This record gives sequence, structure tokens and C-alpha cells, in this order.
Amino acid sequence: MNSTTIYIHGFLSSPYSNKGKILAQRHLQRGIPFIAPEIFVGPKKAAEIIMAAVDQVQTDDFCFIGSSLGGFYATWAAEKFSKKAVLLNPAVRPWLFMEDKVGVHYVEQTGDKIVVYPEYEEELKALAVNSLNAPSNYLTILGDKDEVLNWHDGEEFYHGTNVKIVHGADHRLSGFDSLADDVMNFLHGRISR
Repeated sequence: MNSTTIYIHGFLSSPYSNKGKILAQRHLQRGIPFIAPEIFVGPKKAAEIIMAAVDQVQTDDFCFIGSSLGGFYATWAAEKFSKKAVLLNPAVRPWLFMEDKVGVHYVEQTGDKIVVYPEYEEELKALAVNSLNAPSNYLTILGDKDEVLNWHDGEEFYHGTNVKIVHGADHRLSGFDSLADDVMNFLHGRISR
């Protein structure tokens, strides 16, 4: 059986984003289980949702993909369970910009409401990973035209992992379809033909 992938979307995104849909389709094509929970909550609750997704797998064979804030959560989860992870323009220190996000926001794909509270800053710090135990467990994909996060922060923190810098790519990693095979091959191996 193939390793189950748990996909963790970013802030104000959803499993129904372009990346989420492409990844779900690629997993379906390869017969690989794919779990993509909606995480429209604060960090403490997000960790609980991720733990529930891990419990849903019911085996020890799983991995993570995280995008943006989901990359921060995927790093926490991959370290907690010693699993592989692919990080797509991951947030490194998201608590630094949380103060500017306090208030009501809406998810683009679904219209769901997200309320950000000041205490989320401390909840994020509680999930922070200071160093990676097994850098080879990570593929970090960074767009050098990311307009939301400073991609150099990701390059610095994830130094020593398998880093792929995509020249000209924005925060959403427009054209992600061309990167999906890299993600799948890293987590699940190449398809034999």
C-alpha cells in the first residue's frame, strides 16, 4: 500500500485551491490515499485537526504536504512523527506577521470566515520547530517572486533540505502542475513505466 498524504493548505486558502485540486488528482491517478482537511481555525485547533487526520490514516505510513502557513504546520507535524514532507513556499516565523492579520478574513475558494485573535501569535510560537532532525526528509519548493513571504527566509531555515527554487514563481506557485511530479516522486517514488 502507498503512503497516505496529508495536505495542509495555507492561510485563507483551502483544499480546493489550485494546488489542492492538482495534488488530489495526482494522488487519485496513482491510487495513493490523500487527506486534505479544512483548517479555518487558529494554530492550536489546527494542530488538533492535523492530529485527527493522522489518526484517520490508521497506519504508520503517511507523509505531509504543506503550503505557506500549511508548510509551517507540516514542518511541525513531520518533526513530531519523523515523516517526509514537501513544503511549498512555507511560512517560517508566521507569528511575526500575525498582529497585522488580527480580525475577520474570508477564504477565497469557499467564502468561509476565519477570525484571527491576538493569542494566535503565542499558539504559533508553541508549534515552532527550531531545527530539523532529518533534513533529507524534506523537499522545499520556493518561488523567488513570492509576493507574500520572503523566500530567503525559507531558503535559510530549510538549508540542508532538498531545496528547489523556482525562478519567476509567485506565492501561489502559478504553474504548479509542472511541479506536481516532483512532489509525488519525492514522497512516493517514481512511477515505473
